[in-house]
Amino acid sequence: MISQTVEYALRAIVTIAQHEGKPCTAKKSAEITQVPLPYLSKLMQGLLRGKLVNSQLGLDGGFLLAKVMEATETILRATTLAEMLAQPGSVTPLCEEKKLVSLGLGNGPKKAAQPAKKKR
Repeated sequence: MISQTVEYALRAIVTIAQHEGKPCTAKKSAEITQVPLPYLSKLMQGLLRGKLVNSQLGLDGGFLLAKVMEATETILRATTLAEMLAQPGSVTPLCEEKKLVSLGLGNGPKKAAQPAKKKR
């Protein structure tokens, strides 16, 4: 489970990313994310210090994703899960593997044919 602060940070970053390179003010981000403005403003300062976002002053100012974040987002948008899983290396499942059980509804695997009995 993630903390509320982390959830708010993720909401803010996603909101900024959705502005496609245009600055997003803290006020606008607070409205969209439904995070109280004073709390979001303090959170954005932490994201600035962590170099996850940049700020732009002025009339058209606001927050922008840092270039490293934009590059990562571009790569992730262009990559499918199948391509990620096909990369060499180990894949750790999120839960223990369980075998599927066929319900016999005709969609499951077919049973192997039994050898014919010899007539005597």
